[in-house]
Amino acid sequence: EKNKFLLNSQTLFASTYPFFAIFGPFISEIFLILAVLFFAIRVVLNSNYKYFKKYFILIFFSSFIYFIFNSIIISKDPTLSFQASLFFCRFGLFALVIWNLLEENQNFIKYILSSLILILILLIIDSTFQYFSGYNFFGYKYDGIRLASFLGDEYVLGSFLWKMEVLLLIFYQMFFKENKKFDFYIIVLVILIDIL
Repeated sequence: EKNKFLLNSQTLFASTYPFFAIFGPFISEIFLILAVLFFAIRVVLNSNYKYFKKYFILIFFSSFIYFIFNSIIISKDPTLSFQASLFFCRFGLFALVIWNLLEENQNFIKYILSSLILILILLIIDSTFQYFSGYNFFGYKYDGIRLASFLGDEYVLGSFLWKMEVLLLIFYQMFFKENKKFDFYIIVLVILIDIL
């Protein structure tokens, strides 16, 4: 029962990470860290270390240790370099979280796909409103050059949409590889994203 709670918590934080990424790095980072934390607890409780025994994972963490060493010994700005190295590590750990969930929770793909579709639809609606009205639903002003939507003063909407679109297509292919009944809707969604 405890292990089920940990798995459900890990699933919740991992699958909603893309959704909360639009509200800034602070909230999304908390969700990422919590997903990694629940994964780590489950690994220790179940003594299931297989995810850390693959050669590409060993290469990844060897690279991480090398970057940390460079940050401390060689870098002219150790603090900045160390932060960049930690940034590199967390996404490696998050990849392990995703891998684990793909194997142990059949509903994970459905949950993360729902999260991605929801956030993309919200961004399309909000950005379109911002384009025509000059403001988005939260009052962020359109500068006449670049849309920002919920991202506020960070003009990275295009980059964010591109990354989420790639994830959408990957998880959609995984979840609906035998059933193509939603293909039309996904194609329309992708076209709207690309226009935006």
